[in-house]
Amino acid sequence: MDNESRLARGYSRPIAAILLGPPATLIALLLTARSVTAPLPVPVSVWLLLFCLQAASLAYLFRAQSRSVQNTENTGHDEFQANQNQNHEQSQANSNAPSAHRAKNKHSTSGLPTREILVCKMGDDIENGLAQGVLGVIRFSDYQRLLDFDETSASEFLTKMVDRLIDATASHRLLSHVDHGTIAIWFAGTDTLEKKQNELAALSYALKNEMVLDDKVIRPTVEAGSVIFPTDGKDPKTLLNRAISTINLRRSNNGISNYSKPIEDDAKFRYNIIQKISRAIDNDELSLHYQPIVNLAAGKIVGAEALLRWPQSDGEMLSPAVFIPMIEESDISDRLGLWTINTACREAGEWGKSGMGDVKVAVNLSARQLRSAKLSETILRSTQLHDFSTQRLELELTETAAMEDIIFSAEIFERMRIKGISISIDDFGAGYSSFSYLKNLPFDKLKIDREFVKDVDQCADNQAICAALIALGRGLGIAVLAEGVEREGEVHQLAAMGCILFQGFYFGRPLPAQEFSQLGSDVKLAAKMLPPVARNRNQSANEMLKSKQL
Repeated sequence: MDNESRLARGYSRPIAAILLGPPATLIALLLTARSVTAPLPVPVSVWLLLFCLQAASLAYLFRAQSRSVQNTENTGHDEFQANQNQNHEQSQANSNAPSAHRAKNKHSTSGLPTREILVCKMGDDIENGLAQGVLGVIRFSDYQRLLDFDETSASEFLTKMVDRLIDATASHRLLSHVDHGTIAIWFAGTDTLEKKQNELAALSYALKNEMVLDDKVIRPTVEAGSVIFPTDGKDPKTLLNRAISTINLRRSNNGISNYSKPIEDDAKFRYNIIQKISRAIDNDELSLHYQPIVNLAAGKIVGAEALLRWPQSDGEMLSPAVFIPMIEESDISDRLGLWTINTACREAGEWGKSGMGDVKVAVNLSARQLRSAKLSETILRSTQLHDFSTQRLELELTETAAMEDIIFSAEIFERMRIKGISISIDDFGAGYSSFSYLKNLPFDKLKIDREFVKDVDQCADNQAICAALIALGRGLGIAVLAEGVEREGEVHQLAAMGCILFQGFYFGRPLPAQEFSQLGSDVKLAAKMLPPVARNRNQSANEMLKSKQL
């Protein structure tokens, strides 16, 4: 019902009342007066006028009522028809929803269809019986790097790369802007799988050609990944997520990162490990074990390396070789590093009370921790908090980590040494093996890697390497420690070469703090720490004593 019909219907009754009321009232009064008193001198013309007005009022009322009924019927029909039309239009819109959706959803930066369009198109192809398809993703890594400091240049770069991609891509391929600098390409159709993959590889290669941006020549960094339908997934959203993850995991094959279930499982495992160890830090579930460092010339323990241990729910220890590399690659390494330093300073500070003496404790640093601007502040705060002398703290990091930024590392090392903290280079010879940093980095100790210590008494090559490293350390005034010694023959050979510092299973396995503090009274360990000459003398004396007893 329209507004005009409602208005006419609403005012018809008041108008009829106004027209009928006065004539009817006047006629009633005249008739009443005439019956009660003498006839009033009312002209005939007045009577005629009153009756005409009454008749006109009745006629108007009848017509208004008829029009109202008709309008009601017409309005009902019109509303029914409108509803029918609306339902038809909605049905038509629903049937054409994908097309309408695709017409609207364009990425504001590139103008390409969004991921919703891609998912819809993939779904249509799969429902229509697609036998095999390839979903490729190409990431323009320079876009995010430019966006960090120049949004205008980043947008221009992305526009040029998208234009280049459009020109190089067959017209029947669907391009979609699925992430900041990531474009997806849907390879459907009847082409062979090999042809589709080769086409993606060719596109990735062509996009790496140099381009000019703001009068600068740029060689774009392009990363590509792909998944196969239905091998790698049957759902469009799953396929897209897995295609993007192939780039993030960086498992490339001929420039294209291909999806595989083991890679995805490994990523999930890594993620779960980081989450679990984060909770373990909060719940105080981690612990440090300490492996003794002995001075063979002095015949005593002079230090210990703090090694992280993570007991699992079943009581077993998860190997550090499993979780330490994952932690060093994540942001949690800063939290864990702070926990390790605090715990080592607190526990080592109590060893003096047990008679162990003021031995040093070595704490491992990751490359990420070394780059932290708050490293010096964090370490000094920890030593002050536990009243732990900086002279007893040693920071240990790998040769590779120290070499990442040699100038920055030199500044940190010098700052630490001024405070009395010593620096040790772990796994020496197994990293960059560049001797140039030996004179540029101020450190106090180098540890010969287990790879060269193993079977040094039997392997001529290892003997030559160890002898050279020991001589090098002596010449530079740097202490040399042989790590990973497990047999007495290795100890004898290295001692004969001039090595006096040792660490390994031969002298002791890593122990909890309380058990480590009791090693000072360990008779067997004391015997092992005797210099080789004294040890041989004791052995000879024992043999002579036995022979006399026999």
